[in-house]
Amino acid sequence: MFSRIRYPEQMRGEELDLYLEAGWRCMRSAIYTSHFMTFAKAGHSQIYSTIPTRLNLKDFQFSKSNRKLLKRNSSLFRLEIGQTALFDAKKEAVNALYAAQFPDKAIDDPHNYLYNLQSQLTFDTRELCLYDKNRLVAFSFFDVGQNSMYSKQGIYNPDYQAYSLGYSSMLFEINYALENGFQYYYPGYVVPGNPDFDYKHRIGLLEYFDLPTEKWLPYALLEEADIPINVIRSQLNRLQRKFQLAGIQCSVIEYPVFDIRFYHNDPHPFLEFPVFLILDHPDRNQCCPIVVYDPMASVLRIFDGRFVGAFTSQQEAYAGCLSGEYQWCRIPIIAYDMPEELLPESWWRLLAEAQRGI
Repeated sequence: MFSRIRYPEQMRGEELDLYLEAGWRCMRSAIYTSHFMTFAKAGHSQIYSTIPTRLNLKDFQFSKSNRKLLKRNSSLFRLEIGQTALFDAKKEAVNALYAAQFPDKAIDDPHNYLYNLQSQLTFDTRELCLYDKNRLVAFSFFDVGQNSMYSKQGIYNPDYQAYSLGYSSMLFEINYALENGFQYYYPGYVVPGNPDFDYKHRIGLLEYFDLPTEKWLPYALLEEADIPINVIRSQLNRLQRKFQLAGIQCSVIEYPVFDIRFYHNDPHPFLEFPVFLILDHPDRNQCCPIVVYDPMASVLRIFDGRFVGAFTSQQEAYAGCLSGEYQWCRIPIIAYDMPEELLPESWWRLLAEAQRGI
């Protein structure tokens, strides 16, 4: 589904290539996929699409401004790149300075960041180090496959912020990838609507992983209306209007616990969609109709939902969602297949009409 995480003991280069090709990415010693995430901006939380990106290095050339930055920082700092990653005392000192200014971006647990439970590197993780004379001022880690590189983390001394060392480390990594014959450079995801990730577009013309086709396409072709979270909201809002015109109460609800599989491995069929439409069934004790839109298959799906949070009342949660009291539902939901006989025939017709209009 949209959010999965795996903890391999070790991953060969060709395996990493396949995961990255399928839109997965590296995090610490894990490999994961998550096409939606919740970000808080100015005290307001919102669910966004996270779009996997990559730079195709065939015929790639740095822009004039990036060449200028590389040339300047190559003359000012000493570069060491390609050694096996190691978190030593020098990196710890730089990371502490970085954490003081950017606590949410620093490495919080160096050992678990690099190593698996057997204290071995899960990936072929390499490092980049920049020195001002003999003083380490910036470093980054990147994972290496057979024909791909994944940029993992960049850390720098904030005293050197004017030199754009965090961004420069990405350019040095790309240059290393070019010199060593790699085909793709993966800088992680971007988040349309959240400018914190826009700097990644500066490295070059990115490709993005398209959910419906599972293909990599030029990012310049991505329209706002085609961003998966926007497609989901648009289709559910359209369906909501159809049911409301038919006199049926319903509400579109944001569902930030769609990524529950990151934290729970039990066999319950949890709902794993970031937004859903809840319908007011004539008998709320009988079932709780929940409709989702699957952007991968371009289909509407309907489930019988059960709210299963601790100390949660099914009827209270159902009523709260319908009334608008719960515009965000943070209560986990188990989604069962909807038996045809539990819904009025007219509802099935509305759903079929809406599906034909997709």
